[in-house]
Amino acid sequence: MNRKLIYFLPVFLSILSLVSLLNASANPHPSEVLAQKEPVVEPSTAPSPSPEPEFTGFCLQVPILMYHHIQPWSQAKAKWQTAFTVDSDTFDAHLAYLKSKGYTTISTSQLAQSLINHSSPPAKSIVITLDDGYQDAYTYALPILQKYQMHADFLIPTGLLNNPDYMSGDQLKAALSTGLISTINHTYSHTNLGAVNQEKISFEVLTAKKQLADIGQNTTIFGYPYGAVTATKFLQENDYIAALSTIQGQTQCDSFIMSLNRTRVGNSQLSAYGI
Repeated sequence: MNRKLIYFLPVFLSILSLVSLLNASANPHPSEVLAQKEPVVEPSTAPSPSPEPEFTGFCLQVPILMYHHIQPWSQAKAKWQTAFTVDSDTFDAHLAYLKSKGYTTISTSQLAQSLINHSSPPAKSIVITLDDGYQDAYTYALPILQKYQMHADFLIPTGLLNNPDYMSGDQLKAALSTGLISTINHTYSHTNLGAVNQEKISFEVLTAKKQLADIGQNTTIFGYPYGAVTATKFLQENDYIAALSTIQGQTQCDSFIMSLNRTRVGNSQLSAYGI
């Protein structure tokens, strides 16, 4: 073989390999093309886009903020309660933010009356709710509410009062005496009404109703434990005019007054929740 040919052969083969590599990059294997493409869906089976929520009847844009525990984060960690805790300093920052933005705190009862009467509540109205009657609602949340003179609704399962980590009856009365707190019936024992019979529903709702009335709280608002929207007919038959769900949303309508929307709040700034 010619010496010059032998000399240039490796160079030629290198160039040939490079050209093949470039062609492969420009024209990937069919299996690679299939892997990269979006799946093809026939028009007849293509999923339709999620419909926009439909709000019927008289509606108001009033956020209802949902809190559970309000306490220092270190305490929440020690008690394994971080999943439902908003740090007390963060809660303070939330109320400072509401004040700076000109919000007015109203009760769920006031909101319900506005929906029933088709009237407008104060401008930039907002509702603050604290679920379950925990001890920290009295120890940490109440002083912050007093600091900013803001109203809150306490959802009270009356049978859990005076138990460890819950408010005592005297603490609840002291909170009510500030004029900044209203109570909402949250059943007697925080029972999921969707999982019990009618007799149990009656006991849970009416026992709590009587116990709240005994301390001067004739509430006509209900809060569903675990967000289980059920027994609405029974509630209405027993003078309840509105109820709170855990369904996300900030628009409230008279057409779903027995399952009003709420906004679950965590440790982010309130602006992160569209407030």
